[in-house]
This record gives sequence, structure tokens and C-alpha cells, in this order.
Amino acid sequence: VELDAHLDNEEQGYLGIVSGPIGEIPTSLGFTVGDISVGYFAADTYLEMLKDMPSMLTQIGGWLIILGFPIVGFAGEGFPGFGSTLAQAYEPLGWAEPLGMGVFWIANTLLWIGWLNFYVGLFNCLPAVPLDGGHVFRAYAHSFVAKLTGNEAKANRIASATTAFLSLFILASILFMIFGPYIVHGF
Repeated sequence: VELDAHLDNEEQGYLGIVSGPIGEIPTSLGFTVGDISVGYFAADTYLEMLKDMPSMLTQIGGWLIILGFPIVGFAGEGFPGFGSTLAQAYEPLGWAEPLGMGVFWIANTLLWIGWLNFYVGLFNCLPAVPLDGGHVFRAYAHSFVAKLTGNEAKANRIASATTAFLSLFILASILFMIFGPYIVHGF
């Protein structure tokens, strides 16, 4: 392959890269070549966002945006798993070669089982009584209050009441997250 130093025509594709206007949304051109979809990728937009990242770190909101990138992504796409777009860039080799594209189905399954397991474990840490986090919170609250008051019965009552209040608050928060938008915007 022999490469030229400059392109003669800016609108002409060069090694699979096509220049387009800044801010262009990635779209499909509507045809495929073999198993590969042909489309545009807004590299300029992503590059500008990456260049702006250091200035984001001066604010708390910037840190929240950066921490949310794996979930939300630059344009709200997040990481959808090993879909057809990502699978086009890789070819299964070695032990995965006989599986063909099925290896991406297996990878997706393991990815989402892992994410689900992580979030179930995280939910279990909430300091609400039926969950493990609630029992740990009650034990710590009881220990703390017992050291302050020296009375086991009083410490048990205060720890149980505090844990019950916190459990109800967490339950109300979860219900508000589910029904709050409908209350504000209507059903």
C-alpha cells in the first residue's frame, strides 16, 4: 500500500476515513459491504469533547459527567455491550474461532450477568432492615448508642428506631424515583 502525503479532494474518503462537518452525528450510509455497515463517525465531535475534559475537572458537575461516561457515553449511547458495531471490529480467533459471532453473544451474556450481580450486591448494601446493609447499620448504631448511654435496652430501642426510619426513608426514595416523574408530569 502506498500512501500520499495530502488528499487532492477533501470530500474523498481516504483509508476508510471521510471528513465531514464538525458536530455531525454518526449515521449509517444505508448499505453494507459484507458484514460491515458503512457509515460516518463524528470523530471531530468526540475529539473536541475529549479536549474539553481537563477543564471539566474544576467543577463537581464535571467529575459527575466523567464518572458517568461508561453508563451515559458522550451522546447518550453508553456502552450497550458487544453489539454488531463493536463485533465488526473484531474477529474471533483461537479457542473462540469455532464459536464465530456466538462469542459476542457469550460476552454480552457474561457482561450483563456481571453488571446485574454488581447492582444486586450494591442494592444489598443499602442500610434498610431486610437487606444486609440494614442489619450491619443496626449493629453499628446499637454499638455506638450503647457506648454513649451504657444502657443496652435504650440502645436497642434507639438503634431499632433509627434503622426503621432510615429503611422507610430509603423505601420512600425508591418509590419517589419510580413514581415521581409521573406525579410531576402526569400519568
